[in-house]
Amino acid sequence: MDSKLVKHAFEFRLFMEIQAVKYFTKHASDNLVGKLLNETKGIITLCELEGSSNIISSSLIVDAQTVDWKLHEHIIKTLNNKIIIDAYRVNAIKIRLIKLEQTSLTPANVISTMNEHLDIIHAVQLRDPSAAEREIVKHIENARLRVLGN
Repeated sequence: MDSKLVKHAFEFRLFMEIQAVKYFTKHASDNLVGKLLNETKGIITLCELEGSSNIISSSLIVDAQTVDWKLHEHIIKTLNNKIIIDAYRVNAIKIRLIKLEQTSLTPANVISTMNEHLDIIHAVQLRDPSAAEREIVKHIENARLRVLGN
């Protein structure tokens, strides 16, 4: 794995998502934010019902991964800028291909990742762009560290 490529891909992602989440915080509808909150809480609840994070089913991991990607896509799409959306999509594909097993959710990280999403969504609900920025930075940095195996 090319650590420089990882660094650059995550820096680009961070650059886009910091600005996007601040815009999203101000402009996303309460309905959309509520939907994202409910989907995220639903995944956490299902994970907890399945028991230990070591036995979370692969189908639930797939559902969680979909919820994960949807949150980030909604944040970017709120900008309503095709160039940014396309650049984000290409970068997301690169990140997923860098080290597939490290960028995907696993039984060991699904609940913590969903909790990071809750932190982002709660900041958005409060319409606090600074808090949303802090939470997205923390979340993306944790994702980068997972890719690097830290």
